[in-house]
This record gives sequence, structure tokens and C-alpha cells, in this order.
Amino acid sequence: MRGVHASIVAVSPEKMGPRLRGDDRVGGLFVLASDVPVGVLHPNLVIPAQAGTHLPSRRHAQRGAAMLLAIVLLAITGLMSAGIWQAMHRETSEHYRAERQAAAHHLAEAGLEHALHALSRGLPAPEGEHALGKGHYTVVAAQTAPAIYRLESQGLLRDGPMLRARVVLRAEARIAPGGAIASYTLLPGGTTP
Repeated sequence: MRGVHASIVAVSPEKMGPRLRGDDRVGGLFVLASDVPVGVLHPNLVIPAQAGTHLPSRRHAQRGAAMLLAIVLLAITGLMSAGIWQAMHRETSEHYRAERQAAAHHLAEAGLEHALHALSRGLPAPEGEHALGKGHYTVVAAQTAPAIYRLESQGLLRDGPMLRARVVLRAEARIAPGGAIASYTLLPGGTTP
């Protein structure tokens, strides 16, 4: 047995005295990690190493701590990445929503302009849906007094059958004799959801 290194040295409590703590006790013996060759110590103090039986060395304990630290850092990094991704997704969604709303608003304005153009030429306001770009608009014109018209234009932006944005604008226009627009006022009460 000379020359073989033991991975466990077990010492009886009587031999070690008060130097060991109670948590070092295993099966009635105090266990110490050691690289002392078997047989170097007194035969009563040394137990030969058994196959597969050893205490983790300090190097293995450090590897375990490093792995735990790496897992914790990976979890923190993952949570931060998820938060950043969610914020970017929210910003992108808001940007596209605002872009669609602006497009629907422009469609509604185009409907008002179309109606004003027709009324200033002495023609009736356009009826029904009118396609423009990726959307369409509808205009309703009602004459409330001689030469005074209340207009409502709705701009709709669709993606196939799905409605992406809708804006309703209301206005009042007074047409002067000869077809000039005497006054034009946007009215409150339009919707821009």
C-alpha cells in the first residue's frame, strides 16, 4: 500500500482532540481531506481509500461556485434581455399604430378636400367610398342653411378584411356666390381612436 494516495483520512475523536468541529464527523469518525500517502501515518489513524469514495477538493468546490455564479448571471442577463425586447416591441407597435392613424387622418382630410372641391364648383358632394392608396374614405355632406354645409369624412385603413385605423373628421363650410369657399372650420367631435 505504500505510494498509493488516500483521498480520505478518517481519524477517531480520541486521537484528534478538540481541534475538529462537529460537522466534520461522519459515521463516528472525523473525516479530513488529505493527499498523504497511505501508510505514512500511524496505521490506527489512516483508513485506505475505497474506490469512488472521496470528499470534494477545494478545486471542485470552486468549480461548483463558479457554475452557480454563471447560472445566476445567465438568468439575470436573460431577464434583462427579455425586458429590453419587450420595450422595443412596445415602441415598434406604438410607432406602427401612430403611422396607421396618421394615414387614416390623411384619408379623412382628403375626403373633406374632395367634398369642398365639388361644392365649390356647384357639384354635389361625392357619395360612397373612394379608394386612395392603401385605404379609402367616405364623405357625407348635409346642407344646413343656404350655402352652408356640414361635412363628415371618415378615413379607413384596412389590411385585407381587418380594419387597422379609422379617423372621422367633421367640418362646416360656407360657400360664397361664385363658388369660393368663404369659411371652413373643423368641428370638434371627430374620432381618432
